[in-house]
Amino acid sequence: MASKLPGKFVLPLGLEICLLVSYFRAMWENAIDEVIDAAILVLSEELREIVEEKRRKRGRKCRNWIARRESLGASNCLFRELSSEDPQQYIKHMRMSVDKFDELLWLVESYISKTDTVMKAAIPARLKLEVTLRFLASGDSFSSLALLFRIPPSTISRFLPETLQSIIFQENIGPLKP
Repeated sequence: MASKLPGKFVLPLGLEICLLVSYFRAMWENAIDEVIDAAILVLSEELREIVEEKRRKRGRKCRNWIARRESLGASNCLFRELSSEDPQQYIKHMRMSVDKFDELLWLVESYISKTDTVMKAAIPARLKLEVTLRFLASGDSFSSLALLFRIPPSTISRFLPETLQSIIFQENIGPLKP
């Protein structure tokens, strides 16, 4: 049996079925591709939202009083004031002059500096050295240093040994000028 297509062509029934099957197969494959593309788009959007939510949650771990370190911490308030207004108190507090501190910072900065990441800003080398010197000068506990400098005690416990190592390394290379 044959069917008549527009244009007065007559095809055998088997060929007509094959053409119809090919046509529907192509339509089905296009539909599947469209569904897969849509599913990938939806899943990638949901994954992006999940990652952003996790980043937001991680960003909230910092306590509010620690987050105000740059504006209210001892390094940005007290030590800057003492170094410019009362150098004698700075020496009593840090056990060295501002010039000696700056010289020591210059020597160890490349060893104790870290780069900022997407998740958090690195603690500046100046702040690490101030915490370390205050620890050596006073023997304060990590928790009291944490309150003074607005840095968590666990963070202090991580950077203090490396800062001390860099000072010792510089001391072995050559002592500071008197």
